[in-house]
Amino acid sequence: MNKLLPLFFLSLTFNSYAEKTSIDDGIYYSYWAYGNINSYKISDLIINKPNKIDNSFYFVNNTDDESNNEIYMLVKNKNITLFYKHDEIEGGPSIGWDDAKLVGNELTVNAPTVKNFYDDTNGDSDENIRYKIGEKFPGNNPPTKEKEIIPLQKINPNEFKVDCSAYFEVNMQANNLPKPVDDPMKDYSKKILMNNNGLCNITLDKQPNEQISKGWILFKKIQ
Repeated sequence: MNKLLPLFFLSLTFNSYAEKTSIDDGIYYSYWAYGNINSYKISDLIINKPNKIDNSFYFVNNTDDESNNEIYMLVKNKNITLFYKHDEIEGGPSIGWDDAKLVGNELTVNAPTVKNFYDDTNGDSDENIRYKIGEKFPGNNPPTKEKEIIPLQKINPNEFKVDCSAYFEVNMQANNLPKPVDDPMKDYSKKILMNNNGLCNITLDKQPNEQISKGWILFKKIQ
């Protein structure tokens, strides 16, 4: 029996490491997908697409509100930074970034740096304002006790799924929060996966549409 114990613990250690998620270097973009992970479709109800200029990606202010809810995940030398843009009720979109820590199959962020899209610019009449993905901009960065946890499911080396129900559940438990509701008056600018009527919030609307009710966030490698 004693001879079997080392093999038993070795097996536990191997399984523990086998469950960890690894993310290859590159740039990943968030899409809204629905269906089985092996045969998913990209939703045509929540339309956004990466903005590529030359060989780089940028945030621009799109006129379609839903397209202003987007996330880039930049992985370089295994360091992970999330860049995101949220549509706001007024005043133009907000943008933010934060370094993320990958533990097991969960990304954790604590205090995003956030700014209004038009702060320190010539104003919303300037259609050429853009922010390069990968360049960390200054902004508002107040301390917060609440952390945001993003559970990842690896589909293949270039694609990852975020289930919004799992996202809500793990953050409720970690931060001792009540069940989330979509509040149009709440400031979601420091939440990466939440924004009024967009991202994971859209599932709180009890939409009967299959693309919403069975939908999830897809991080897909684009470079």
